[in-house]
Amino acid sequence: MKSIAWDIWLYCNYDCKFCNTKTKILPDKIKNADEIFNAWRNVYERYGRCRIYITGGEPFIYPGIFEIIQKLSDLHDIHVTTNLSFDTDNLVSNKINKKNIFINATFHPFYVSFDKFISDFIKVKDKGYKVAAGYMCDDFQAAEMLNYKKAFASYGIIMTPSVYNGVKAYNEAARRFAISGDITCDDIKKDSIINNAVDGCCDAGKNYACVNDNGDAFICSVKRESLGNIFDDTFRFAEQSARCVNKCLLQENKYSQKDIL
Repeated sequence: MKSIAWDIWLYCNYDCKFCNTKTKILPDKIKNADEIFNAWRNVYERYGRCRIYITGGEPFIYPGIFEIIQKLSDLHDIHVTTNLSFDTDNLVSNKINKKNIFINATFHPFYVSFDKFISDFIKVKDKGYKVAAGYMCDDFQAAEMLNYKKAFASYGIIMTPSVYNGVKAYNEAARRFAISGDITCDDIKKDSIINNAVDGCCDAGKNYACVNDNGDAFICSVKRESLGNIFDDTFRFAEQSARCVNKCLLQENKYSQKDIL
């Protein structure tokens, strides 16, 4: 199954200083539900069912998002990354095919209390959605990350932390930092980069692509080689996978190798 990461828009109601994929400015124009559905239907007709990773910005404050997800889930497997700041009652009450939906809920303690977040998380989970918890943080939040990880665990929830640049922080490094303080936050990131870097050829371009809020498609978020645009129906996957000279820190190839649904 081919995979596509799609920034539905960059607008977000949170203003995390470490995030470089958001804006507090509403766009002048956005695509409506029919335009979006037609674009992804064209992708379906050409490549069959794909795995679509919807990110942003905050996807669930996009106008018409519930109709969009409902329609797209008939054609594709949908993975949405969200801060859960929207009215989750609107999600659990919608007649969406939960079988084809995965919710990646990211906790932001500067903007929401743990109790509020966990309440919404459990509500969505209890309604039958496949949902995972994440914690996007910067260097200064690394020490408190372990405490929140324990708090999630008390509810039987595995929380996956990520440092601000998108590289997963190894729990052992974070644990040593939080308990003994014998390493620095930079060590946590360095440890993560060393253990996560990948050499050689991945499926980027051939079985994976990223699409920005304008519909422009690229091999991946690092190799900005164009693959067309989904809204003018020029999008095409490459015939061969891209090969990177340097180690890949983003590991975007995992999106076409790991079946999460």
